Amino acid sequence: MKNNKHTPSILIFNPNAGVKRNMGKKSTNLEEIESLLNQYQIPFELTPTKKPGDAEIFAREAAKKGAKTVLVAGGDGTVGEAASGLVGTNTELGIIPIGSFMNTAKMLSVPFDLEKAVAVIKIGRVRKIDVGVVQELSDSKKQKHYFLESAGIGLEAIFHKHFGKFEKGNKKELIAIVKSFFNYDKFESKIFLDDREIEVKTHLITVSNGPLSGASLNMSPLSKLNDHRLTVSVYKMSKFQIVNFLFNTLSKQFLIHPQISSFQAQKVRIETKPKIRIHADSRFFSQTPVEFTILPSALSAISGFPKEEDTSLLKRTQLDP
Repeated sequence: MKNNKHTPSILIFNPNAGVKRNMGKKSTNLEEIESLLNQYQIPFELTPTKKPGDAEIFAREAAKKGAKTVLVAGGDGTVGEAASGLVGTNTELGIIPIGSFMNTAKMLSVPFDLEKAVAVIKIGRVRKIDVGVVQELSDSKKQKHYFLESAGIGLEAIFHKHFGKFEKGNKKELIAIVKSFFNYDKFESKIFLDDREIEVKTHLITVSNGPLSGASLNMSPLSKLNDHRLTVSVYKMSKFQIVNFLFNTLSKQFLIHPQISSFQAQKVRIETKPKIRIHADSRFFSQTPVEFTILPSALSAISGFPKEEDTSLLKRTQLDP
């Protein structure tokens, strides 16, 4: 079905978004968002989420019905799910940021101020961005999963696993994080980059579609959301150096480290000894061996107006700031 400009936008609202950022207190309610959308004359139909996975289902159904825009009021997880449902369609993704870190919103220069974010949606400046794909090669079902930010193999993935449970209230996970850190050894890995092969022994490998990931860390400053390539970063430092690097990245003291080797490719295959679980946008899908590919310009996303020196997008036309 073709998109109809008169079809109302679908508003996917996650009522639990922002709780972590506000220490259990929700600072944004649905009535405020609805009021702003009405004020800016943006027609919408509300579809609140109840469980993980709902946003992807709602977004996919909206695209099939010909909705011009899917609006997501939620955190990075909800945005990522909705984006997965829109890959390869003409339906646009609009973000109303009410989550904890909002990496995709930041990379698209969407303001955190709610009224300004709704104003950006009203302006409707759409950019085509790439989407990363991860597939476990040993999975007989050959399921593919999408990501907008990055995937991690090794120490970072272990951290995400336990930190996610800690954020949900399990304080014992802090002990698990410390134990995992001290017990985690380097692993052997073969990395196939298009037609090139690299063998390394490391604690951490990341595969990035955009520069930001996790707690808004600029893990891959050279990555752009529309450069049609994945950036593979191999960390050749010790565990303690990695932690120090992450803290410095969090405080933005530096962004490029001499002991990190970065490569770019459209197709990446990674094999490790032993097999290791991976995360993509903080969600755990598979374990090595795994293959990553890039889907160029696979998602239409509403963007703000970034400063030229602080943008996660390559300039494509004279209309791009």
